[in-house]
Amino acid sequence: MPNPSARVYIIAAIIGAIGIIIAAWIGRSSGIQTGQEQAFATASIQESTSVAQNSVTQNVITQVVVTQVVITEVAITEVVVTEIIATSPPAPTPEPVVVIATPTLPPPTPEPDNTPAGSILQVGETWKNEGAKLTLVSVEVLPDRLLLRWRFVNDTGKDLLINYSNKNFTANDNLGQSLVVGWFQSGDFVCNNENKILKPEESAENCGYPLRINANLNNSQITEVIVTASDMPRIPKAQWKILISIR
Repeated sequence: MPNPSARVYIIAAIIGAIGIIIAAWIGRSSGIQTGQEQAFATASIQESTSVAQNSVTQNVITQVVVTQVVITEVAITEVVVTEIIATSPPAPTPEPVVVIATPTLPPPTPEPDNTPAGSILQVGETWKNEGAKLTLVSVEVLPDRLLLRWRFVNDTGKDLLINYSNKNFTANDNLGQSLVVGWFQSGDFVCNNENKILKPEESAENCGYPLRINANLNNSQITEVIVTASDMPRIPKAQWKILISIR
């Protein structure tokens, strides 16, 4: 019978040989499987990265940080992504809106059609009422009289009959004295009244003669004269102030 110790050695040798063969086979198999599992793990990582990228819309993925990889039985079974850093594209800078303020100017005050009742005008000004216009054009101041030149204009847009004389005018000085109003005259030429039909825009100037008002203007106390025109065509009453300054 063989020595028990030798048997043990023989069995151990056979087992060792079998172990070497098995180890070699396992190594070969493991190499093939490991390559497949690594390829699968690589695909899984790529898929995870793709999912992470697709979940962040309208942003740019700048960094993916993988903090944990668990390997079990030569296979990557878990990838933990703990941080995805995304930056949004810069928003476009809006163009500045420039608003130029236009100053608002008040409309010009329209000239009144009618001169307000009770007004007292100055020499050269025109009294207006319902298209009739009467202007005290000029005044000549002499020691014993005033010579007033008038102009009447038809601005009614239609024919207008005018009929007036010196009796339509009165005068008072600042002392309250009534002054004598004479004819429309120039020297010996006298016009009793103005009586005619004026076409639109036509005018009349009292036969071309001034209206004479008698006054003692040597009196230094007389400083002004108020002349009133009454019952003129379309002008019930109009007044002018004449300053006396011959002294």
